[in-house]
Amino acid sequence: IEMGTLVALNNGRRERMDHLSSKSFRIDMKAREISFSYLDYLLNNINENENIRIVGIIGRQSTGKSYLLNKIFQTRFAVAAGRCTDGIWMSYVFLENIHFIILDCEGLFSDQRTDDEEIKLISLLTAVCDITILSQDLGFSRFQDHLFAFLSQAVEKISKSEKLFKGILLVAIRDISDSNAQESFDAAEKKFLDLQSKGKSGFLEQLFSNTFKVQLVHHFENRNFDYEIKGLRQLFFNYINTELHTSHRWENGKNLADHLKILLVQLYTDDFIDSHEIHCEMKLAELIERMKKAWTRFYLDDEENIALNEQIIKTIFDNKEYLIK
Repeated sequence: IEMGTLVALNNGRRERMDHLSSKSFRIDMKAREISFSYLDYLLNNINENENIRIVGIIGRQSTGKSYLLNKIFQTRFAVAAGRCTDGIWMSYVFLENIHFIILDCEGLFSDQRTDDEEIKLISLLTAVCDITILSQDLGFSRFQDHLFAFLSQAVEKISKSEKLFKGILLVAIRDISDSNAQESFDAAEKKFLDLQSKGKSGFLEQLFSNTFKVQLVHHFENRNFDYEIKGLRQLFFNYINTELHTSHRWENGKNLADHLKILLVQLYTDDFIDSHEIHCEMKLAELIERMKKAWTRFYLDDEENIALNEQIIKTIFDNKEYLIK
């Protein structure tokens, strides 16, 4: 995040886009320039009907968010005593025939960030995640109202589309003791049941399908910690494998990568037109490029080569077939 906006890194490097505005370039063109490096390769090789899920985490700074993700998904996000995550970092794991994209978000309520910057971070995560983990300790209650205000504004930041805001909220209460476990669980559940009762007027409905779960997690030195981590991991699999949630939000890995890049550019420009329309423009631009490359390989006196190139540029897009003859 720089100068109040979320900046996408390209192959892990910062590219200057400060001179650009939403009026000086098309969002689909800029989105196509963003590269996730090796993750692009992985995503582009996830085919149709394969299970892709996104899990992200939000919470206060220095509360062990990266450590929790590493324990659950065996990722290798940086872990340190102080601030160790800047912006949002992405990783990939393959567990039990499910492709997981893991998003590790920097800590909220930092003096180094403005409210608008943190709202953009939350907007990106909640828009694309199937499960958003809210990591909170027992001292988090005084930050809750502030966070809930952020979440409400996240809805307004990004226009609603059929691809976004389809996940659930998992509240992980950290570092509990045996003596206060039940009290902590009851208090959190009551708080979110009250939010759930607001229905369509509340952020829980608008961002998380009005669905939440509360999970208690002891301190990592407690004998129950590893057992609870296994329980969290199993909770993810149970949720994903239920009949209500077996539908595929993303047609394939490339479809997911495209929408992530579009959303990053939209957050950068504060231009939130229909992302489906932008994605159509991206697909058409890619189709035109493929057609041009195919045409350069034509030899009119070679019938076999012409037939081969016809197959190369045959593409189905939005249930319409495109074919150069």
